[in-house]
Amino acid sequence: MRWNLSWLVGMAGLGALATGCAHSQSETAEATAPEPATASAPAGAGSIESAQTRAETSMTSALKAQQAAVAQQKETADEYQALDKKQDELAVAQSKAVADNERAIQKQAEANQARADALRVSEQAGTTALQAQHQDQKLMGYRTTNVDGELVDLQKDSVAIERKNGPTLYMRVGRGTVVTLDGKPAKLDSLPMGAPVHASFEPGLDIPRARRIEATTPANEESAPSDTEKSNSSTEQGSDANAPTQDNPQQ
Repeated sequence: MRWNLSWLVGMAGLGALATGCAHSQSETAEATAPEPATASAPAGAGSIESAQTRAETSMTSALKAQQAAVAQQKETADEYQALDKKQDELAVAQSKAVADNERAIQKQAEANQARADALRVSEQAGTTALQAQHQDQKLMGYRTTNVDGELVDLQKDSVAIERKNGPTLYMRVGRGTVVTLDGKPAKLDSLPMGAPVHASFEPGLDIPRARRIEATTPANEESAPSDTEKSNSSTEQGSDANAPTQDNPQQ
């Protein structure tokens, strides 16, 4: 496109130059053509000078037309060169915008994939933890039906037994649970904290169910008299003080 436009402008300049030259030659021919004889010589000499002047004027006009055509050609070429430069810059900007958009799409896809991977890992971790919990319950409930430990918590319907080689085991206590203390039947709330306990239980979905709880009074409490024993001892001492003796019979 650039070469065709420059060629057309150049051809236009050459056409103008050719027109100017043709016009100049026509005037020169007219100036040099023989004129009818006149009565006086000085008049013929003036016509020749006038024709030469017109020829010089035509040549000057043709030269100016050629210069104007060259200037116009250069101006047109500069304008098209600037236009081509702007088009190149626009093409580069469009290419950069397309590349940036593709990178943004790729980053968004990577972010979505990372989010999906994190969610999948979280779900897998939760599933693994739940499976581990169920497995631990199986190990504690289904495979182990007896446990030995120390009573560390006592509620109305549950107990907690701390094992030496395992986590604390929580068991549900119901009406069918047999509770003993030192081999004798006892109430659940009468078991002392810290008492050694041997328990048997049935597995449950969440908390095992106790079948039998056998507690033993701790060694530090066996030597100390209970409140009942203290009360009975005080009663016996009072009765002995009021009873008559052989030395001082009642009157």
